[in-house]
Amino acid sequence: MHDDIDGLLHDTFRNIEGEPVQEEGMRKALSEDAKRFFKLLEEGKQELYPECEKFSKLSFTIRLYLFKSLHGLSNVAFSDLLELLKEAFPLAKLPESFNKAKNMIKDLGLHYEKIHACPNYCMLFWNDNAKADNCSVCGSSRWKRSNRAWTNTSSKVPAKVLRYFPLKPRLQRIFMCLETAIAMRWHANERPNDGNLRHPANGEAWKDFESLHPDFSKDPRNVRLGLSSDGFNPFRTMSISHSTWPVMLMNYNLSPWICMKPEYIMLSMIIPGPSSPGNDIDVYLQPLIAELKELWETGIETYDAETKQTFQMRAALLWTISDFPALAMLSGWITKGRLACPTCNYDTCSLYLKHSHKMSYMGHRRFLPHDHPLRKEKKSFDGKEEHRPAPTPLSGLEVFQELLEFNNVFGKGKKKRPRDNKEKKSKDHVNARYDLKEMGIREELQPREDDDGSVSLAKACFYMEPKQKSIFCTVIKNAKLPKGCASNISERVQVKEMKISGYKSHDAHFIMHYSLQVAVRKALPKSVSLALIRLGNFFKAICSRS
Repeated sequence: MHDDIDGLLHDTFRNIEGEPVQEEGMRKALSEDAKRFFKLLEEGKQELYPECEKFSKLSFTIRLYLFKSLHGLSNVAFSDLLELLKEAFPLAKLPESFNKAKNMIKDLGLHYEKIHACPNYCMLFWNDNAKADNCSVCGSSRWKRSNRAWTNTSSKVPAKVLRYFPLKPRLQRIFMCLETAIAMRWHANERPNDGNLRHPANGEAWKDFESLHPDFSKDPRNVRLGLSSDGFNPFRTMSISHSTWPVMLMNYNLSPWICMKPEYIMLSMIIPGPSSPGNDIDVYLQPLIAELKELWETGIETYDAETKQTFQMRAALLWTISDFPALAMLSGWITKGRLACPTCNYDTCSLYLKHSHKMSYMGHRRFLPHDHPLRKEKKSFDGKEEHRPAPTPLSGLEVFQELLEFNNVFGKGKKKRPRDNKEKKSKDHVNARYDLKEMGIREELQPREDDDGSVSLAKACFYMEPKQKSIFCTVIKNAKLPKGCASNISERVQVKEMKISGYKSHDAHFIMHYSLQVAVRKALPKSVSLALIRLGNFFKAICSRS
């Protein structure tokens, strides 16, 4: 954590010492916000005490503030700690109180706002509802129940709190550093234009956006953003059912080797648990959407350290990045049921499985080229040839028209259907085989009823015998990997138990790109291993740098 903070400070303030912030013409160009920021930088260059090389006044204050946050010190305790340090080290340049330290953090653009929320995800106590004590949708109290009497609002404890990190000051800070101000023009000034796809700016979506909005694209300093969100358990154990949702913003003006570094990914908000917000994530996104609308329509005055002038910076959210369940929350298109595919929309090929009690999705061959041999393959699919064209995705105008009169109701007062946890993790079970019989396909896999009434199931082509499982696990465990390309995957493999578990998502990529292709050769039939090898090569290609 300390290294991350030091890295953040280094990347924020590097090369700033050479900025001639005292020039008269430059002072006139600075906005009031920029003046506060550069004043803070001047203070930040001061030594913590004479001949101190490790800490400046600013860096030490930030480390103290981090210490307060990590260990849950109260504001009063933090102020008392500052007084003790000043008494013990009179030469140290420390802030006088907690409020002074907090203002330094705020001027730096690292502060956040606490916005109270309805415990049932119905609304935020924000803007017009900032002073309300009860939810206007479900009537729930804004405050937690307590046995003691409340004397004033400050003594009340909110039932749920959204922590929101304002976007505009952090985007402004990027242009106040010379090096990052130059880096923000990389997509326009330094990006190779040789026909290879190395950056989203080479893609069709980016080009289409620029052609539709030439007034935005003519200034390369205008910011292109991506949004990503997913739930995680902050308590580091899978036994606790708790889901906290951070919302992150990526800055795609920067080069590929910078834009995904932790110090350049912006945390926008932390949506509290214990449960997922589901489709009600819109409630929490309201402050961010309001800022994005302002940045898109009018922009904000920003000082550019490269030109030493102010300009009207605008920003646009180009896309969201998420897994399939989170896609349903962010897009509003349900990703389960008969219309689960956001690409096929109303033309989704779905079929309800009578015995497994779930939906299956067919028709994938529609996306293949018209002359692809698999379009004429019957036995491996549904017993029919496929000659239909790929479905046409809905245009933005069509989506907008459909949502014009849509009445969205927020809140979790509705009951959810409980999940059926009786079925095992395997998708290949007796009910699935009866579904094959119902559909009239894969005759060799359909269940056979013996004379004594018992049911026998033929082994699927991807089934592994214990010996094959042992070979597969042994190959993965004994693989020698270049340093730094993946974690120690061998520790995640139990050969005797014949299972692999606990690896990270990056390790899963490495296994699919390389290890899997070797391991399946001796463990599975050629037809299956060839399909998996081709699938691994496909993901390896789309995950490459160019």
